[in-house]
Amino acid sequence: MKLYSPLYDIPSTNLDENDVIYGGENKLRRAIEEISHRYKPSMIAVLPTCVSGLIGDDVSGICKDLKSDISTPLISVSSEGFAHRSRESLDTMLSDTAKAWKTAEPPDNDLKGCGLEEVVISLVKQLMEEQDISEDLVNIEYSGRFRYGSRRDLEEMRRLFSQMGIAMKTL
Repeated sequence: MKLYSPLYDIPSTNLDENDVIYGGENKLRRAIEEISHRYKPSMIAVLPTCVSGLIGDDVSGICKDLKSDISTPLISVSSEGFAHRSRESLDTMLSDTAKAWKTAEPPDNDLKGCGLEEVVISLVKQLMEEQDISEDLVNIEYSGRFRYGSRRDLEEMRRLFSQMGIAMKTL
């Protein structure tokens, strides 16, 4: 996030050159504590960037250490940008999206490896509690809201499961 041109109103450690040399762990620790104290959010998700990954900051370790010090549920997500898609696959995805603007045909892009899967895994491993098992029920974690026609996909899944006598719970 650029300090002078933020895309979202999201707190950031705003790493600088000194942090790249000496590490940004202390800055992250202070930021998490301040966010928890000042904003009292229902959850804090720490999303490291390429820089924190390259300099080797122990983001998940800091989050584990702070869990007992703050009252806010805290998760760390392995989201360093360079750990995901290759440049070629991103170029293809952008090209397909641009073509869709001309043809009105929705692009069929796979979001796996763009951080969504990592967020869901982090939520399950770090926050989810043991649940009772319900017979004839399936849970659907569906990130399709980023695709065209996702509501129709979900309705069709619900219809098919219903014909099999299975209820569907969406998250």
